[in-house]
Amino acid sequence: MKVKSVIPTVDHKKVAKVMRGVFEQYDMCKCLTDNPEYKAFKEAIDEAVKSLNEVESHLISERYLIDFYRTDLRVYTVYMEPPISKDTYTKVRKRAFHKMFLSLRDQGIIV
Repeated sequence: MKVKSVIPTVDHKKVAKVMRGVFEQYDMCKCLTDNPEYKAFKEAIDEAVKSLNEVESHLISERYLIDFYRTDLRVYTVYMEPPISKDTYTKVRKRAFHKMFLSLRDQGIIV
C-alpha cells in the first residue's frame, strides 16, 4: 500500500539555493527598515521560522537570522545546545528549508 502524497516533491538543491537567497534578502532588509515592503518581507520570514519546530527554528535563527556570516560548522558545534553532528545538522536544515519553502511559496514570496 502507498500513502497519497499531498506534499509536492521538490529538488532539495534548488530549494537550498532559493532559501539562501531568501536569507540574503532578509539580511539586507534588516538594515532597510523604513520601506514597508522590506518590513513585510522580514515579518513573513520571521513568521515562517516561528512555525518550525524548536530545533529547526533554533538552527535557522542561529545560522541565518542572527548573523548571516556564521558558518554551518560554527552553528552545529557552538550554537546548538547540545552540539549536533554535521549529518544531523544537514537533515534538520533540509527539512526546515523544505517547510519554509512551501510556506513562503504559498504566501507568494517565492514564485
